[in-house]
Amino acid sequence: MIGFVRRLGSLVVAFTTTLVATCATAQPYPNKPIRLIVPLAAGSTADIVSRYAGLELAKALGQPVVVENKPGAGGTIAMAELARAPADGYTIAFASQGTLVFNQAIFAKPGYDSAKDFQPIAFLGGVSNVMIVPPTSPATKPTDVIAAAKAMIMRIGRSG
Repeated sequence: MIGFVRRLGSLVVAFTTTLVATCATAQPYPNKPIRLIVPLAAGSTADIVSRYAGLELAKALGQPVVVENKPGAGGTIAMAELARAPADGYTIAFASQGTLVFNQAIFAKPGYDSAKDFQPIAFLGGVSNVMIVPPTSPATKPTDVIAAAKAMIMRIGRSG
């Protein structure tokens, strides 16, 4: 855990350097608080990491970083809000593969286009994903789960 915290601190410093270097404004950046949108609920892992990153970023920049949790709709509420915000470096968000990749495929109109509306500024960490099934499930590999999902979609399509 200590290694993770040190790495996170280093990434926040790198993030700060990148953010300051890329913001060309008439006034020194930042000259007001920064808003950090988190697309998950308070107490979630993303919230905890965002709050720690926000504290370190505030120390480095000399301005408060206000964390705002905007859970709901798989993160689309938060990310659509970020897409509507001015591209001035004062509104940033914590994103994941769910908000940046999956939602583009799951939702017909998520309210944002990950490739066009956002610019990544720092990688804060990664987590492994695990697919699990009940012990009584006939699925023993990912292809079995995919086949079952396709069969369910076909059944729903015929009955709907």
